[in-house]
Amino acid sequence: SVGFFPDRVGRALVRDAHQLLGADLVLVSDHPWQAGFGDEIVRRGLQRAEAVTFISMAITGDGKDAAEQRAQLAGVKAVSENYPLRGRLRIAPAVNAPDRPARSGPARGTVWIEERLITSLAAPVGSKIKLGSATLEIAAILTLEPERGANFFNLAPRIFMNVADVPATGLVQTGSRVSYYLYAAGPREGIAAYEAWARGALQRGERVDNLESGRPEVRAVIERAQRFLGLTALLAAILAGVAIAL
Repeated sequence: SVGFFPDRVGRALVRDAHQLLGADLVLVSDHPWQAGFGDEIVRRGLQRAEAVTFISMAITGDGKDAAEQRAQLAGVKAVSENYPLRGRLRIAPAVNAPDRPARSGPARGTVWIEERLITSLAAPVGSKIKLGSATLEIAAILTLEPERGANFFNLAPRIFMNVADVPATGLVQTGSRVSYYLYAAGPREGIAAYEAWARGALQRGERVDNLESGRPEVRAVIERAQRFLGLTALLAAILAGVAIAL
């Protein structure tokens, strides 16, 4: 029974840690994924989501008067409406308002932005923002993105949008610095089988991230916690032995 308890706690830690990936498995590429990778996720009965990330200037104000325009470099993340597959995004309806879990990603024609963009662009919720050739409505303030890690791209204020709106922006062109993501979630055996298949089909500029490779710092914390739980089981057994001897 003592051994069963640490095992259950350890499994729960791993399950919760997958929220930091947004899925159980993430495929990353510097070019659009071939349809076979996404189709294979569905064929195996797993959940599938997708995302595209790039850097762009966000602009507000009347385009007729340059003096009234404001611009800010932002990290744009375009996601499918079922993103993330693990964990929840959190959004707020206004500055300093209580946030709540988002039921899905941004709807088409809308964006979610971080609070610091509200100030730098003077663009409250309900106003318009321009990304490339597309004009989108600010629908909410993004307060939490569990998958966000520490890299240069993530230092810029975040803008979330629907992946279906990306073509209208005209920002993704030949030579653009863009990352393409496929997310998979499901039973552990199914994910392991799909990961083995995907690794065998990878080409240049493509990789597969799991908890060990995608967020190694989190995996290290989990391993230390599991070792600690193992020590508690050992200590319980020693105390039981002492009690029997007494």
